[in-house]
Amino acid sequence: MKKITILLMFLVNVVAFAQTKRPLYVYNYTQFEVEFQINTVVETGDWGDYPILKSDNTYVISPYSNFEKVNLSVNGVAFAAPSTPAIAIWDRKTSSGAPWMLTPPVLGQAVFGPTQKWHFIKKELQYNGVGSYLSGNIGFEGNTQFDSFDEQYIGAPFDTTVNVQWFETVDDTDPTNVIITTYILFGEF
Repeated sequence: MKKITILLMFLVNVVAFAQTKRPLYVYNYTQFEVEFQINTVVETGDWGDYPILKSDNTYVISPYSNFEKVNLSVNGVAFAAPSTPAIAIWDRKTSSGAPWMLTPPVLGQAVFGPTQKWHFIKKELQYNGVGSYLSGNIGFEGNTQFDSFDEQYIGAPFDTTVNVQWFETVDDTDPTNVIITTYILFGEF
């Protein structure tokens, strides 16, 4: 009986201190500017579950560059992590009828970071600041990818195919410190 009690205490402590970190990497390997807006949702939820946080503005990743939102010393989504371009403010909605509220990154990190996951990215490609190619969303709904892994723009004036992929890797070698890394890649061929 004593061994069972000790085992239960150990398991409660492991669960209580388990952390899931959620770094995000967006790579643009194209001649296009990628204009994007990031959205998160509660980790155990799906679209329509609250709270939802999204970047307040749209941001641009220049051709052949990247965007990272990474801080492996915090639990959950790293709202306050430095990035280029910097996300200065997040919008937060706590229920379907509630208004969107401005949320500073530090507050977003402290209150919502541990409970959120990357949900989708709203994206649009432009060429020299002009045009709208491949606009729409890519991400996950539950465990199901929505807006296919591969999207294409073929034809004049670019005569190119752009491929967009969203995938996640899980490093759970340490069950008290799980890292779920989200990668979004824009490429062309």
